[in-house]
Amino acid sequence: RSVSRGLGDVYKRQEQFRAICDLGGTAGLNLYAPFLNASGHASMDDVRRHLEHFLERDGDGHLALGGDLDGCDVLPDGMHGLRDYALLETNFENWGFGEQIVRNLFYQSLEKVVKLCIM
Repeated sequence: RSVSRGLGDVYKRQEQFRAICDLGGTAGLNLYAPFLNASGHASMDDVRRHLEHFLERDGDGHLALGGDLDGCDVLPDGMHGLRDYALLETNFENWGFGEQIVRNLFYQSLEKVVKLCIM
């Protein structure tokens, strides 16, 4: 479940995300449309706002793509599954998110956690 879904229990989710960051962990950036927009229909703009929400809370390096694709049937417009992650990369770059943020989202944030767990 996304730590940034809608408006209910906002404080609790922000507290959870802060704890994940403080412990050096990683949270998944969820792409399930109802988690991105209360209407149940999401656009790529909703994905951008979702990412910005976490980055504004010092989330860089603590976020990875956690698309919730295992059974998720409602993705943002233009996304149909894993094959569309290249579209996300292009959008992140076009929106002005730096190369390091994009690398963190795609692999470095999770790589950091895996290394911490096995070393």
